[in-house]
Amino acid sequence: MIWSIAWKNIWRNKLRSMVVIIAIFLGMTGGIFSAAVMNGAAEQRVKDAIDYETSHIRISLPQFQEDLGQEFYITHSPELVSALSQMPWCKSACSRLKINAMANTAHASGPVQIIGVNPEEDQTVFAINKAICDTCGSWFEGTSKFPLVAGDKFCNKLKVRLKSKVVFSFQDQSGEITGSAPKVDGIFHISNNLFNEYRVFVPVSELATVTQLPMDAAHEIYVRLKSGKDLQMAKDLIQKALPGMLVQTWEEIDPSLGMISGLMDAMMMVFMSIILLALGFGIVNTMLMVVLERTRELGMLKAIGMTRRRIFNMIMLETLLLTVTGAVVGIGFSVFLVSYTGSTGIDLGNLSEGLEAAGYASFIYPSLNPMFFVELAVLVIITGISAALFPARRATRLNAAEAVRIEG
Repeated sequence: MIWSIAWKNIWRNKLRSMVVIIAIFLGMTGGIFSAAVMNGAAEQRVKDAIDYETSHIRISLPQFQEDLGQEFYITHSPELVSALSQMPWCKSACSRLKINAMANTAHASGPVQIIGVNPEEDQTVFAINKAICDTCGSWFEGTSKFPLVAGDKFCNKLKVRLKSKVVFSFQDQSGEITGSAPKVDGIFHISNNLFNEYRVFVPVSELATVTQLPMDAAHEIYVRLKSGKDLQMAKDLIQKALPGMLVQTWEEIDPSLGMISGLMDAMMMVFMSIILLALGFGIVNTMLMVVLERTRELGMLKAIGMTRRRIFNMIMLETLLLTVTGAVVGIGFSVFLVSYTGSTGIDLGNLSEGLEAAGYASFIYPSLNPMFFVELAVLVIITGISAALFPARRATRLNAAEAVRIEG
């Protein structure tokens, strides 16, 4: 009975109730969609990092990660890569050489990290080959004797293009200064400008030759898993099998990536809490107006025997129903909006320079964990109850004799 009365009371002033519901709807939609965009950007950053930079797991000698010394390499790497690839949880594995060098052209020079790869093996773990556009060359499929695949930022900085020669200077295995002069065979672009500018790729056989490293040497071995859920289990098994090696997950390779997910969850809930807090004050103001307008009516209800508890419950229900109605409509529309934009994506091309400087893609697919909506529903109910307390207590404290004398 009281539920029916509370629902009917909401619509006694349709305009005011619709204004409140629309305000809640807009607040919920704006907040949820903003949270979805932030979460989608964070998830895309992690995905891009795994696809292009870190993979799921990296294996190396502990000394190599301390100073990137060439002499700290893994021997018999092909056998190790083959053994890892046969593990049931492993999708693929590859090995890489990595050295620091100075790049020089007739126009400019700058530091760079040269990565030696086995092209066929590497593209099963990383997706650099897919980041090369149709007019930007190829992933080591050209005719150059010593090919080079570089990022567009690197090429712009050194003012080189396809088939241009770049001279690299670096130390070989014995500590002597040596160099090489490969030709640009492909130009890639990913969403991380630092990677585009300071990472270049050459065939591992050519790099091993000029640095006088063994052909079976590798500074790092990368593992891509069939499922990210197996990350910790795979790391523990590899570490147990290779006790002298440094085995790191992508979260340990780049700790900032590991923080993104948890940080975004916290930021989204804080963001929504602020929006709901602001809406809550608006609801309190509206319900106080309702109580003041119905002072004589509430006084008559008390005079004919309606208890304070029932009056309290009625105002609480009116507030809660008003809040939940706006929230349900807002959440329902937000689910549709997030689902639609999550499949089509949002192009923020105008902000690409700033986003890619921070390592984020300019094309974002909004997404949200279903648990977010559960947590949000709890926050909405808490907001409704909190907003109802003061008006409801105000209604119960009315003096019946004085209230009935007030002209309606």
